[in-house]
Amino acid sequence: FIRPKRHLANEQNYREMRYFVNRKRARHVEPYILPKFISTLTKQPKVPFGDGVISTLDNIDIGVESCEELFVPHSPHIDMSLDDVSIFVNMSASHHILRKLNYRIDLIQHSMKKVGGIYIYSNQKGCDGDRTNYDGCPLIVCNGKLAAQGTQFGLQDIEVKTAVLDINEVYNYRSAVIS
Repeated sequence: FIRPKRHLANEQNYREMRYFVNRKRARHVEPYILPKFISTLTKQPKVPFGDGVISTLDNIDIGVESCEELFVPHSPHIDMSLDDVSIFVNMSASHHILRKLNYRIDLIQHSMKKVGGIYIYSNQKGCDGDRTNYDGCPLIVCNGKLAAQGTQFGLQDIEVKTAVLDINEVYNYRSAVIS
């Protein structure tokens, strides 16, 4: 599955619009024909490309946001939650600014408190070799409550955080939310 970005970062340290174009078609998936050397390795000629979700055999839907998409006013997780996606994953390269971690945590908690769901956030860690530092600090939030948090600027190369959560808590939360 290839999930293109719908919103590009184009402020502060980022100039993604110099090299990329954002995907305009929401909720659309089409086949993407893989290059020969990849299809030979993977034994599959094409993959889904677009704004889709992954469904497990027990009917749990997993949606993906990337980086900047969390920070925009109409984040993809809003529409995905309306389509019954329960778990959201975000792979990010959010650079460090003083108190940005607090902002990130608040944003994810408020987002999940509003729509209900489990949000799994991972962030790059280290330095780009010049002036930008990434603080890591993976997070898992369920229905607005912090379930797990990694270290900020940890020294280990890889940090994995886990949390045991009941998907029924998401379903119950969503059915109890009063507008």
